[in-house]
Order: sequence, then C-alpha cells, then structure tokens
Amino acid sequence: MLVNCKNGISSYEIHRDLGVSQKSAWFMLHRLRLVVKTGIMGTKLGGTESGGVEVDETFVGGKLKNMHRDRRERFAAQSGHTGGATGKAIVHGILDRDLRQVRATVVPDVKRETLQTEVLENVKYGTKVYTDDAVPYDKLHSRYIHEVVNHAEEYVRDRFTQMVWKTSGHC
Repeated sequence: MLVNCKNGISSYEIHRDLGVSQKSAWFMLHRLRLVVKTGIMGTKLGGTESGGVEVDETFVGGKLKNMHRDRRERFAAQSGHTGGATGKAIVHGILDRDLRQVRATVVPDVKRETLQTEVLENVKYGTKVYTDDAVPYDKLHSRYIHEVVNHAEEYVRDRFTQMVWKTSGHC
C-alpha cells in the first residue's frame, strides 16, 4: 500500500483498512517511511573495518510479586515454573558502534540456535563481535572476531560496555 500509491497513503486510510487508531496508523507510517528511506531492510551490520558490534539479550516485563494472582498463576501454568523469567519477553539486541544503530527483536527463547541465527542474519562475516560469556554465544569465533566479557570479573573492558538496556535500569 505504501509504495504502490503515487501520492503516498494517509494515516486515516490505514486507520480504516487495518482497524487501528489513527494515531497508531500515523506512527506505523512514519516507521515504515524511515525503513524505506534508509534502506535498512536486508542489510547487515558491521564489517571488517567497523568499530564492532555488541550483542546481548534481556528479559523485559514486570516482577511476579507485583502481578495479580490470576495472571501469576496463568504464567506459571504456561511455563511450568515460577522463576524470574516467567511472564517476561526476551529481547535480543544488536548494536553497531559506528552506525549507532540498534536492532532489537523479540525471541522465543535463549537457546544457542535462536540467538546465533539472529547474529548470523544481522551481522556481516568477519566483524568484531562483543558479547557476554553466555553459552549461546560461545561458537561465534568461527565466523567473527569474538570478544567476551565475564561479568563475574568485570562489566567494562576497553571500549566494550554492556548494551544500553542492561545499564539503564529500565528493564
């Protein structure tokens, strides 16, 4: 719809066709126009001459003790346990230092296959990749220059710091 119309498309038309509010339609259109303008679809981050790419994941959501009992029990029934990650979304993020661009996606789990697939789809071969010492990232050295920070010993080394959402305290 967006690229097929010669004169573009209005947020009111999106609002009517998709059944969302006009404000939501306006927001979606601005995001889509940004993607079309910058051409970031299908491009990969990093490169051999870049400053590197930081990769990390985080759990986003409220604390179980603050949830209503019914909601807490529903999450416990779905996951089979009541641990700290119950009822939270897993967000995987990739930060390109040179472009100052972040790509964040919601992933279903933190297994090696899932997280390494995200890295392989979004980062160029030969890029310097900075991660923590989590098991899903331990085999990245075959395709990338892989540097690791062990959080038991340090949080910052040289130019490598943890991703923005880990240090901001908002999650």
